[in-house]
Amino acid sequence: MSTANLSLFSQITSLLDRHSFGRIVKTRQTDKHVKGINSWTHLVSMLFVHLAKVDSVRDISQGLKSAYGNLSHLGIERVPSKSSVSYINANREWQLFMDYYFALLEMYEPNLQRRRKYGH
Repeated sequence: MSTANLSLFSQITSLLDRHSFGRIVKTRQTDKHVKGINSWTHLVSMLFVHLAKVDSVRDISQGLKSAYGNLSHLGIERVPSKSSVSYINANREWQLFMDYYFALLEMYEPNLQRRRKYGH
């Protein structure tokens, strides 16, 4: 499948290092007793919030359902419900996402340095 056929959202999530994220999840044990939404689904949902500029849990849940239907290509088994989104936002350790941000920054930083050097 060509890149042109993928949605922008899929292209962005394809840049995320799932292995690195998995290591951080394992270290922080954020999925240890999870019964509903895992940390990866939480991350993808929050990225959707920012890219789709939605501001309610209903918009998150409905938007993911309507816009993407089958989300398996994003690594999501099921779309989070409104109550699940509210619960994970209130209870999941935010440091997970901070650690992942810095891991991504470290991974992509050489490319950023090269851009700064050449003024692009």
